[in-house]
Amino acid sequence: MTQPAIPLNCRVGRRLEMVEIRPGDWHPVLELTQTELDDLLQYDHTLPTGVVIGKRWKRNVSRWYKDWPWSVGEYTRESGPQHPGETDITWYAVRIVPP
Repeated sequence: MTQPAIPLNCRVGRRLEMVEIRPGDWHPVLELTQTELDDLLQYDHTLPTGVVIGKRWKRNVSRWYKDWPWSVGEYTRESGPQHPGETDITWYAVRIVPP
């Protein structure tokens, strides 16, 4: 399968690297320091309340993805007219970088 279009990361104003975490399942890569990852609240089985665009949280996905044990979810934008009142979530594969 070909790599999907690379989304624009509005926070840093650049295109993100995409990684195939399993066949056909592409995610943008979010580079965080260990401290930044540790500071995020963890929601392994639920979603956080208080939907605010830009809110981020972490999820341990090591049971399914050995090479990418952490995902970060982010409320990214309000959905289009097909789903009024709903908010999109972008899931990132996390790469730990040095501070």
